[in-house]
Amino acid sequence: MFFLSSTFFSCKKEEKTYAPTVVTASADKIFSTTTRVGGKIIDNRGEEISECGIYRSTQPEVELSGSKITVETETDIFTIHSQV
Repeated sequence: MFFLSSTFFSCKKEEKTYAPTVVTASADKIFSTTTRVGGKIIDNRGEEISECGIYRSTQPEVELSGSKITVETETDIFTIHSQV
């Protein structure tokens, strides 16, 4: 007996996602234990915004070494009051 096996697969076009354009504000109202920082979404690239926030760190690669702080907002402006 002779068996022939084959596998078929299709190429799925990968959907690209683009990050929105955001302008961040400099931290202000800096006190010994708290600070305020935020930003404004300038262009959402036609996509729904699922979360807003910042990464906070004292190291250069903040997304790897920092802590993520998110905030819920229903506008294009977000503000975060954070403990230092």
